[in-house]
Amino acid sequence: MSTHLPDTVAPPPQPLTRSDAEKGMPIDPPAQVDGKIAQPLRLPEPFKTVSWDGDSDQLNPINWSSAKRWANTAVISAMTFSTPLASTMFAPGVPLVMDEFRSTNRMLETLVVSIFVLGFAMGPLIAAPMSELYGRKPVYLASNFLFLVFTLACGLSTNLNMLIAFRFLAGCAGAAPTALGGASIGDMFPRDRRGVAMAIWGMGPLAGPILGPIVGGFLAEGAGWRWAFWLEAVIAGLTCTGGFFLLQETYPVVILETKTKRIITETGDTSHVSALHHEDSPIAHFTHAIVRPLKMLFLSPIVFLLSIYYAVLFGYLYLFITTFPTTFTSQYHFSISTTGLAYLGLGAGIAIGLFASGRVSDPLFRKLTRRHGGVAEPEFRLPALMLTSPLIAVAFLAYGWTAQVRIHWIVPILGTCFFGLGLIPAFLSINLYLVDSFPAHAASAIAATKVFQSIGGAFLPLAGPPLYAQLGLGWGNTVLGLLALGQKSFSASSYATFRPSYPPKLYHTILTYHHGPRNTLLDLGCGPGLVSRALAPHFTSVWGVDPSAGMIAQAAGSPSPSHDHDHDHNHAPNIQWRQGSAEDLSWVADGGLDMLVAGQAAHWFDFPRVWREVGRKLRKGGTLAFWGYADNVLVDFPGTKRVLESTFYGMGEEGMGVFWEQPGRERLRGLYADAAMRPPGDLFGDVRRVMYEPGVEGRGTGVGEVLMGGRLRLGELEGYWRTFSAFHEWVRAHPERRRLEVGGDGDVIDEMFLEILEVEPALRGGEGEDWRDVEVETEWGTVILLARKL
Repeated sequence: MSTHLPDTVAPPPQPLTRSDAEKGMPIDPPAQVDGKIAQPLRLPEPFKTVSWDGDSDQLNPINWSSAKRWANTAVISAMTFSTPLASTMFAPGVPLVMDEFRSTNRMLETLVVSIFVLGFAMGPLIAAPMSELYGRKPVYLASNFLFLVFTLACGLSTNLNMLIAFRFLAGCAGAAPTALGGASIGDMFPRDRRGVAMAIWGMGPLAGPILGPIVGGFLAEGAGWRWAFWLEAVIAGLTCTGGFFLLQETYPVVILETKTKRIITETGDTSHVSALHHEDSPIAHFTHAIVRPLKMLFLSPIVFLLSIYYAVLFGYLYLFITTFPTTFTSQYHFSISTTGLAYLGLGAGIAIGLFASGRVSDPLFRKLTRRHGGVAEPEFRLPALMLTSPLIAVAFLAYGWTAQVRIHWIVPILGTCFFGLGLIPAFLSINLYLVDSFPAHAASAIAATKVFQSIGGAFLPLAGPPLYAQLGLGWGNTVLGLLALGQKSFSASSYATFRPSYPPKLYHTILTYHHGPRNTLLDLGCGPGLVSRALAPHFTSVWGVDPSAGMIAQAAGSPSPSHDHDHDHNHAPNIQWRQGSAEDLSWVADGGLDMLVAGQAAHWFDFPRVWREVGRKLRKGGTLAFWGYADNVLVDFPGTKRVLESTFYGMGEEGMGVFWEQPGRERLRGLYADAAMRPPGDLFGDVRRVMYEPGVEGRGTGVGEVLMGGRLRLGELEGYWRTFSAFHEWVRAHPERRRLEVGGDGDVIDEMFLEILEVEPALRGGEGEDWRDVEVETEWGTVILLARKL
C-alpha cells in the first residue's frame, strides 16, 4: 500500500489546546522498565492539580500591581545595597587597622578588604539553591540576620586574624541578596520590562562598593575604623526589620506549594498536588539544587565565558577600590577622609551607566524581537555589553597615565568614570541574559557567575600593589586596559554568529497536527537542545538524543530559548539527555512515545533502519515531525539568486558544490521530496509535507506560507554563510586563498559578495555606509514532514 504525499502549503496557525504541563499537570520523570522508557509515571488517580486561577491570578508575582512589585524591588535593592556597601566601607580605615594590630604586611592590608568578596563566592552556592527549595524570603531574612551578627563580630575583633575570619563569614552571609535579587526580578517582571528593574536593583551591588569608602573615610578619621562596622550593623538591622514586615515571597514554586498546603488543611483532601510539585525526595531535590550552579558553570559554555568576563571586570573594580587610598595619598597627599572622594568618578560613571542602560535595555530588546519576527532570544540582551566594553580600557589608560605624571587630581578621577560606564552594561546584560535564559533557575545561574566574579574580586586586587611597584601607574594600568580589550572578543563573536531559530509558527503547526496525548516526546539529533526546550512545556517528559557527546554536554547546560512569557516558570525540569543515534532506539519501550521530532537533522538519517525503529516506538496514533531549512534567498534582489547558487553549488574553482556531504544536502534542497524519506505506507498514514519555497519578487511571494524569514544585515548573512560545512572544506582545500579583510586575495565568500554588489548596486549602501550594515529581507526554503502511526 502506498501513501500519497501531498505537497501542501503551511496552514494558518490554529489556537492550541493548552497542554497538560501548561494546565498545571505535574511533570514527572519517565518511568523505566528493564532500562527502557515506559509510559510516564502518574500520580494515583484521582488527584486535583493546584495551579494559578487563570492568567491574571494576583497570587502570581508576574501579575502583581506595579506598586507591589516596586515595593518588593525596593526592599530587595536595600538589602543588596547594604552588603556590598560593607565590602568597602572600612577600606579607608585599613591603615588604622594595620597600626592597631602592628602589621606591615601589604598583602594582608589588601586581603582584609577583598576577603569579604571571597565570601561572596561561597555564599551563593548555598543561598541560591536554598531559595529554589524553600523560597526567596526566608533565605533573604536568614542571610541578612547572619550578616548582622558577623558584622558586629568584625567590630569586636581583637586581632587581624579574627577580623579577616569574620569578614569572610560576613561576606558569605551577605551574598544572598546579590545572588537572588536578579532572580526575584525575573519572578516579578515580564521579560520585556526587566531592564529598568534590573538597573534599579543594580545600584546596590555596584554603587554600594563605591559609596562605602566615601562614608568610611570620614568615619575612620573622625571616630575610628570600628565605627564602619557599627554603621553597617545599623543598616543591616534596618533592612532585616523592613524585610521581615514588607518582603513578599516571589518564587512561584513555593507560592503554589503554600497554596496547596492551605487547601489541604482547609478541606482535609490530600489528593491536591501543586502544578509545580517536585517528585524527587527532599534529599535528592536538595542535592540537585546544590549541584545545579556548578553544573551550569562548568557544563554551559556561555555561562562559563560570561562568568570569566565578569570576574575580570569585578576584579578590576576592587583593584581600583583597594589601591585608590595608596595612589591618592602618595601622588596627591589626600587625607584619610578626602581619599573617599576619589571614588566619586567611579560612582558618577556607574550612576550614568545605570540610567542610560535602564532606559535603553528594554526598548532595544523589543526592537530586536520585532526584527526577528516576534521571537525573543536571551542574546538580545548582549549588544550593549559589546559596544561599551572598550570604555574599560579607556578608563585604565586615562587614570593610570594622568596619575603617573600627577596631572590635577580631578583628571584621573574623571578617567575612572569611563570604567563605571563600561561596567554597568556588562552587569545588566549578563544578569538579564541569565534571567531570560534560565527563568526557573535564575538564582542558580547567577550564583554560578558569582563564584568566578567573587574570586576575581578577592584575588585580582592582590596583583595591584606588586604590578604598580614594578611598572608604575602608567604602564601597570596600560597592561590592565589591554587585557580588558582582549576580554571583549568572545561575547562579540558569540552574538554576531547568526543562527536561524525556529519561529512559534513552526511549533504551532506541528502541535496542531499532533492533537493527541502529550506524555512522552523524543527529539532526535537534538544538538544543543533548542527544540527539546521549546517543546518541553507541552509534554510531560522529553528526551533529547544526539550522537555527539559534546552536543549532549552543551544541551545539558545550555539556556532555554524561552519564546513565550507563559513558559517562564516551566523551564524544562522534564528533559533528560542521552547520547545515541536515530537508528538505535532499543532503550525506548515499544509504543512508549507520543511524538517524535527532528529539527534540521532528519536528512542525515539511515531511513530503512530509522523507519523500523520509529514504527516500533511510536504508539498507535502517535506522530512524527521532521523539519529542515534549506537555502535562504534575498527576496527583494532577484539578481543575487544566481550568484548564490553558483557559489554554493558550482563545481568550479569558485564553487562549493563538491564539498557538500551527500545525500543530506540534496535532501534539504529538495525539501524532503527524496523517496527514501517517504514514510512507509504500512506504518504511517495522514502523511503531509508542509513547505515554503521563497520567491524573488518581495516578501511572501514564494510558494506556500513563510515559516522562516526576517530582516538581517549583509554582515550577519556573511557570518552565517561562513558557518557552512562546505565553506570550511573549501578553505581547507584552498589554504592559499585568504580573506580580503586580512590582506589576502579573497576567498570564495569574498568573491561572491563582490559579484553580488556588482549585480545589485543598491546593496552597496549610501554615502559612507558599509555594505555589511545594509539590511535585507531574507527567507528560507523550509519543509515539515508530518506523519501519524497507524
